[in-house]
Amino acid sequence: MNLDTYSINEFDIASEKYWKGEMNTELDIEILYEGKFKVINEYKNIENIKTYT
Repeated sequence: MNLDTYSINEFDIASEKYWKGEMNTELDIEILYEGKFKVINEYKNIENIKTYT
């Protein structure tokens, strides 16, 4: 989860691109979420995350 802070202008540009359907060139996973969350750990890449089955 990217927890960087963006300016209002950066949010405006990103939202316009999103609603136009422009593809993101970054390899990020996008999740839409509404509500509170708590950061409990930080991972530098997805390969470090262990899944439990």
